[in-house]
Amino acid sequence: MTKTEKVITTITIRKDIFDRVIEIAPKIYGVQRGALSLAVEEALEYWLGLHSHQITPLNPRPSTRIIYQKMKNHIQFILGFVPIKVHREILEQAIRAVRGIRSDRAVSNWILAMCAEGLLKPLDNDNPKYAKIFELVA
Repeated sequence: MTKTEKVITTITIRKDIFDRVIEIAPKIYGVQRGALSLAVEEALEYWLGLHSHQITPLNPRPSTRIIYQKMKNHIQFILGFVPIKVHREILEQAIRAVRGIRSDRAVSNWILAMCAEGLLKPLDNDNPKYAKIFELVA
């Protein structure tokens, strides 16, 4: 994946929002440098999606759609909300809980199936097998 050009800007937001983002961002993106930037980018992408009326057609198999929805519900249970972007570890944890599987290969196959059907989108690598961050599309 090619490196994305970045800009530095200054914004002013309410302190309560900032405090919640600082608390939650590391849970989603891992404790790493740039977690706040990733959270802000996710919020801006969501806002742009709402206001630019971009619609992605989806028609996944019913079984995959059901597992995807159960996975999202489990992620909401873990984090207290459903993020737009999620780290692979959280996806794997949710799939294991929903499907009751232990095999890394089976979990990977579910991620690949959800990507193939447009429910997940890898963000940091073109190949879903190696991606660490995914967008929850539907």
